[in-house]
Amino acid sequence: MDFKEFDKQVDVEQLKNDAAEIKKNGGTGDFPELPAGTYVIKLDKLELGSTKDKRPMMRGQFSIVEGQYKKQKMFVNRVVYGTKNDANMIANVLGFLESLAPSEDIGPFVFNGYAALAELIMDVAEDVAGLTYEVEYDPDAFNPISIKEVFEEE
Repeated sequence: MDFKEFDKQVDVEQLKNDAAEIKKNGGTGDFPELPAGTYVIKLDKLELGSTKDKRPMMRGQFSIVEGQYKKQKMFVNRVVYGTKNDANMIANVLGFLESLAPSEDIGPFVFNGYAALAELIMDVAEDVAGLTYEVEYDPDAFNPISIKEVFEEE
């Protein structure tokens, strides 16, 4: 791919200056850093993907649906293979999936291999697609998102 074509379509100097200013101020552009607090969120995406070095990792993406930080994203990522304690990481993922409050016909929430875990994650994602969550968010915690309340879509 010839990236010089992109350079012709934009003001490279302006983008260079804007990016340097954002970096200097510790910002991330349009979205300020999300502080710890209580938020109302919806699930965007939940999957068993992989890290850059091809290890299985649960990836969850949520959108804030109201308040000052509306439209910002929250993420939950958990590597479940090749860690110092894979069993703990897997148990953590299973607990997180249960906390999303899927219907009773989803489960069991046990580890029966990575293929089964990927299927369970997909089933939960489909089942909770219409739910909204009130959560406590702490970006410095091992588990940054703690679900406090679950709301049905109105």
